[in-house]
Amino acid sequence: MSKIFEDERSLFQKSINDACKFEGVQPLIDDLIKLELLKEGEKSDRMLPLAELYSLLGPGKFAEVVELMNGRSVQFPTSESFKETVMIAIYYYYRFFKGKEWKDIDQLFETEEISHVKMGIRVNFLHQFIQKQTSLLESRRGK
Repeated sequence: MSKIFEDERSLFQKSINDACKFEGVQPLIDDLIKLELLKEGEKSDRMLPLAELYSLLGPGKFAEVVELMNGRSVQFPTSESFKETVMIAIYYYYRFFKGKEWKDIDQLFETEEISHVKMGIRVNFLHQFIQKQTSLLESRRGK
């Protein structure tokens, strides 16, 4: 049986799946949802990325995002900013989990144009944040 929502998380999602239980209906409904989002995108450029996000995530994950955001606005990071976030996580992993030296970690990213000093500072800020959060959790557990 074809379903719009693979993992029904609400009565609404179950009722949608029940209404679309006939073979071949799901792809048509999926396309109609995309078209409705594109139509809303014509009214406001801010709405247009939602159609693209829906296409990437599919109805189930998109519904989770909508439920999480519940009408609130969010500004996504730039691709460059997200790339830096990923690199910070990798640097942190090699530095604090594997005990690698900075120069050895830098060699992993030879092709990237990054400031290794800036990366070290950002990794240390992440480490301080993690230590602070760990201390907060430990103090809450101690109460």
